[in-house]
Amino acid sequence: MDTQEARRELLQLGERAFELARRFRDGDAPSKDDRSNLREMVLTARATLPDAGYPGEGIWRGLQRTSMGAETWLDGSDSTFWDDVLAEIESGIDTLRPLVSPGVSRDSDFYVVG
Repeated sequence: MDTQEARRELLQLGERAFELARRFRDGDAPSKDDRSNLREMVLTARATLPDAGYPGEGIWRGLQRTSMGAETWLDGSDSTFWDDVLAEIESGIDTLRPLVSPGVSRDSDFYVVG
């Protein structure tokens, strides 16, 4: 998988995770399907991250935390935890989105780090 393709895939995973985390923050308990989907998303992200590189790490961390939060869900949601998760995923999305936009040059990674 090339870098651009890996980053696009991670971006899509991040957007899906963001929607799930927002639902959980609002009090919607994770279903069995939600937990299963998150586990699959984490596995996909783990396989994709080496090709996506450093800019994909924010989404990777956010996916892990979303999955952990869904797996350890108790009777109510911890909105501060989910706010932190949402901020991390959003930051990862904001990092990747400009890197996969049309017209991105080969040197675009230098702008993320610099």
